[in-house]
Amino acid sequence: MFVIDCSLHTTKHIACLKEAGVDVVFRYYARRKQPGYEEKILRSDEAIALSEAGISIAVVYQYNARSPGKFNYDQGLSDGRVARKYAHKTIKQPAGTAIYFGVDYDPLHEHISTHIMPHFKGLAEAMREDAPYAPYHIGVYGGWNVCDRLDTERLVKFKWLSQSTGYGGSAERKRYVASKRWDLVQGMPRKDLCHGLEHDRNTVKEGLLDFGQFTVPSSHIAQRDHSLLATAPWSGRHR
Repeated sequence: MFVIDCSLHTTKHIACLKEAGVDVVFRYYARRKQPGYEEKILRSDEAIALSEAGISIAVVYQYNARSPGKFNYDQGLSDGRVARKYAHKTIKQPAGTAIYFGVDYDPLHEHISTHIMPHFKGLAEAMREDAPYAPYHIGVYGGWNVCDRLDTERLVKFKWLSQSTGYGGSAERKRYVASKRWDLVQGMPRKDLCHGLEHDRNTVKEGLLDFGQFTVPSSHIAQRDHSLLATAPWSGRHR
């Protein structure tokens, strides 16, 4: 399976991605835009365009994911609510698919216990809440030790191992990779796709077909197309 992640809008590259055989594109959710990452957040039009092309989408929520102080139960609860609402209302992400949450730094062992685990317990609570939004499985993006610990504690369904080979210790990471306890492993950045589109390629565990990816439901695409038709300058409404 050809899986990439990309922090840039992919809409203008979709034909090229399709021709290259890309099956899944990882894109991002966030609480709001951050300076220097203006194209990082997946938009509804991009999600629809990818889905219409037959390319599945996977998503990871990242907002201040490199700030150790941003990981705690209350922040996890808040992030989970924001991600769940955006996924359901804006993207129309189907229930039962996954949202990965990034831990994009190298935490000390005790910090995983005191901050990361409570954060993911908050995320889990947000997904369980009685709310008018679809529930989603939780995945984690991070170093091997974060992935392994959250998996052991049954706080995540999917583990996406980051490209940062030093996180948690390089020797230990190699052993984790060999153990196959991960679901995806992120490769290093490259630009050999679609005339220089910066992306990372990802290895999917052998035999794994479902890691929470999705396409926008055809009913939503049809509603969008009908709305555009009804408001077009040449439609009957404007005659």
